[in-house]
Amino acid sequence: MQRICLHVLLNLCVWVLAGINPTSATAGNDNTPRSPISWGIIPALAFDADLGLKYGGVINIFDYGNYDIFPKYHQHLFIRLINTTGGTLQAQALLESDKIIPGVKIIAEASHIKDTRFEFFGFNAANAVFEAPFRDATHAAFISEHFYSLSRSLTRLRIDLQTHITGTSQRLLTGYTFQKFSLHPGTGDFNPLPDNQLFNGSLFELYQQWGVIDRQEAGGGNIHLFSLGWVFDTRNEYCYCTDGIWAETFFLYSPGAAGSFLNHVATLRHHMSTSDDRFTFSYRLSSQQKLSGHKPFYMLPWIFDTSLTQDGPSGAFGLRGAYRNRITGDGFLLSNIEAKMKVLQTNILKNDMYASVAGFFDLVYITQNYPFSTRDIPETARLQFFKEQSQKPHYTFGPGLYLVFNKNNIITINYGFSPQQQMGSGGLYIGSSLLF
Repeated sequence: MQRICLHVLLNLCVWVLAGINPTSATAGNDNTPRSPISWGIIPALAFDADLGLKYGGVINIFDYGNYDIFPKYHQHLFIRLINTTGGTLQAQALLESDKIIPGVKIIAEASHIKDTRFEFFGFNAANAVFEAPFRDATHAAFISEHFYSLSRSLTRLRIDLQTHITGTSQRLLTGYTFQKFSLHPGTGDFNPLPDNQLFNGSLFELYQQWGVIDRQEAGGGNIHLFSLGWVFDTRNEYCYCTDGIWAETFFLYSPGAAGSFLNHVATLRHHMSTSDDRFTFSYRLSSQQKLSGHKPFYMLPWIFDTSLTQDGPSGAFGLRGAYRNRITGDGFLLSNIEAKMKVLQTNILKNDMYASVAGFFDLVYITQNYPFSTRDIPETARLQFFKEQSQKPHYTFGPGLYLVFNKNNIITINYGFSPQQQMGSGGLYIGSSLLF
């Protein structure tokens, strides 16, 4: 608990300093000229229950034009360079623009993410048994701290075009994403169980030995994704939204030997608030289903989104408090509910700042199991790691705190409690954006 409090305190101090921005979007109330460009350089010192201490930096550059749609923006460049004590390096750049092509919203992304300890717990949530003692060095059944992990390197390049249909609220989505995955067994010493050489290795390696994971896709591969869909967006703000609907439905098609499949994604986000914006109620409902084909196993743990695809559906961006990648399957339903209340609103050196406390409830349900062969799994391993049972909803809940500077620079602090210990033991998440 002392470590958690220290991380929160350090992060709050960093963000207070980062909020002092001489190009504040609120400048100009005294008739002084306002620059169309507002920026924020944020030294990142944050924490994630799955990734550990995060350090690095985030740059936000906003182009407000003549402020005709403020606090919305015409262009936004987001650059993040983060390293973590949990073995994750994130180098990402995301550009949103409605200026480059008139009548078209462009979203372009270039990302490189390297996880030396990427969690791997098996497939289909409740059907994959998690043995916590296997990675607990103080337990007699300890095998390795890296038993439930592998090494993953991901390079992603994406370009989406959202063409206006009627005004700016309805848009036709077309896009292309290239993803290159490179996977390797995790590093570290492994201590086989006494008198049992069966479990000498990581779960990822054992799954390959048993034929659960096809050896041809075990090392990764190249994935080409083509998207087609529809977006409806009436949000009053893009970051800390208090009113409006953001809905989207689209198909993702991947051709090729590495993985040929068709996915459908439908997501509804709705924000409602009181007249003074003091109280805000928000929810997200998302259905992500495989329609046909075969997904490579490394394409399972994602929440597909027209903004930025994230790890999920469990972890920091979905089921907060559950282990990242603990819940995977060919299809799932995701629900997030949040209630926020502003408790502080002030101005510091011409920088608007407010804080909100929140409570949330997250839920995930696997609707489509990931199919795999059990023919070559030894009977001992089948009893140890696999459990035949129907899927059930998994949920977490907890409190949150949001600090907002100049409308569009946000720090989030959430703590998720997990009543289902097989899914997770709870966790703290400190980041730089709202969940949805």
